[in-house]
Amino acid sequence: MIISKGLLLTYVLLRAARISHKCDRTKHFINSLLHPPSEDSSYLDTGRSYLVRYIDDSAAGFCIQGGRITVFAVMKLFYGMCALTFAIITQAYSS
Repeated sequence: MIISKGLLLTYVLLRAARISHKCDRTKHFINSLLHPPSEDSSYLDTGRSYLVRYIDDSAAGFCIQGGRITVFAVMKLFYGMCALTFAIITQAYSS
């Protein structure tokens, strides 16, 4: 029962981290939308650069207590849960 709840927690956090990663990639996608320059303009579009800067400064994504959920943080939590579960099981079998 506890293991299934731990796996469910890990799954939900991984989905949230995936959405946070997609929010990070949005600014790169918008930056890649280049219009062919006309004779009187350049590739530098100030409107697009303001939008990319706004997305970067807003840091959209899922946060818990001010900390952003990333795949690295979720995997670190998962490895810690696995180590704790292993320690509890070995202590239960040794006594």
